[in-house]
Amino acid sequence: MRKDKNELLRLQTLIESDRLLTGDNFGEMLINDITKLLRDYFDFSMSPKLTIEKSRDGYFVNFSINASRLKSFASIQK
Repeated sequence: MRKDKNELLRLQTLIESDRLLTGDNFGEMLINDITKLLRDYFDFSMSPKLTIEKSRDGYFVNFSINASRLKSFASIQK
């Protein structure tokens, strides 16, 4: 029984340390912000997909969209 309890505690610690330290609405807010930005450059109908993976050195953040076209734009001269 003691071995099982230690394994459960170890597993719980591992899960808690691997969680992103963000609020409940973090992903939703990030997707909303990125959607506003990406709409300046692309036409797309579906919401972007967000994946965040923890690595040894930080996080890999990936947004993907299925864009139907690129919007044309011109840069402004300073």
